[in-house]
Amino acid sequence: MTNGTYMRRLVLGGLVTVLSASAFAMPQSEYLRKVEETRQNTRNGTSSWWNEAFDLLGLLTEYGVQRVADRFAVIQIDAPKGEEWNYAFYHSERDTNVTLHYGWFDSVTLGGATSALGSIAGVRYEVNRFPETNVFVMLGESHDALAGFALNYAIAGNSTFEPIFRATPLDASGQPIALFDADGSNLAVGYGVILDVPEPASMMLVAMGLVALVRRRTGG
Repeated sequence: MTNGTYMRRLVLGGLVTVLSASAFAMPQSEYLRKVEETRQNTRNGTSSWWNEAFDLLGLLTEYGVQRVADRFAVIQIDAPKGEEWNYAFYHSERDTNVTLHYGWFDSVTLGGATSALGSIAGVRYEVNRFPETNVFVMLGESHDALAGFALNYAIAGNSTFEPIFRATPLDASGQPIALFDADGSNLAVGYGVILDVPEPASMMLVAMGLVALVRRRTGG
């Protein structure tokens, strides 16, 4: 197990403990709205980067632990620097290249899961570069199943701010594949966010973030 995998499970395990008692399921539309709001708060300077990191981790976990199906699609992001959290990569340099992969996340084991879709012919990737626009533009398609439907993406200077990516699986005819949960959430469409933050001191980030999250949830 890599350090990144260990830290991810430690953080997500703590978040599941805090969030799993929530009484109301969070549909995908609400999850995405709150992600956009969190990105905008950081852009406006009303939230710190480590608060944002744990807000986004908390949202992902709250969305995930309440699925009728325990699995849902995510975008895994590989990069030269940073921690991979199955949905986000903390980076300190904007001029770098990352690789997007389409995968599945298990909200019970807090790790990778096998696809619930069966055969997938390709994956279409889109990106929303600025939180205030809510507009996704096409990046391209990948048909390389052996490489996890990998697609490269370049973070170029100030041309992007905390991009959120969307991955839609395609069938052999190029049509989108859907897998709807009971609340209408499309579990087949994966999302991933790149955070524009300094590289964190991981253990300090874990401790501070979990304490802050518990305080917010308990009103302390």
